[in-house]
Amino acid sequence: MNSVTFKKILNIGKLTIGLDNCVVYESISVPRCFNCNSFQHTSKFCKNGSVSCPLCAGEHGVKECRARNNEYKCSNCFMLKNKQNISIDINHAAWEYNKCHAYKQLSKKLKSEFLSSQ
Repeated sequence: MNSVTFKKILNIGKLTIGLDNCVVYESISVPRCFNCNSFQHTSKFCKNGSVSCPLCAGEHGVKECRARNNEYKCSNCFMLKNKQNISIDINHAAWEYNKCHAYKQLSKKLKSEFLSSQ
């Protein structure tokens, strides 16, 4: 569908398909690799070769991690902070999307690309 139709359906908030009334909401799905924790691919297709802990960004699996909550470090936000030289919170697990600046930035970019490609 084009972006105009998408926005109209989103504003209505529901869509009837056959006999089903479906709630409509905006959602962007961004896969995260369980191997390296990077976005836009899954562990099945990971080419990074090294394991990264989603809790502390260390080179071990999550089951071996001994980090406490105050020691968590999101590898995606850490890389983004260094790459863009910005001040963002990196002290969260890689799966905490509500705290993850890297996830929010990528979601916003993908949404913008989707809407502009229509």
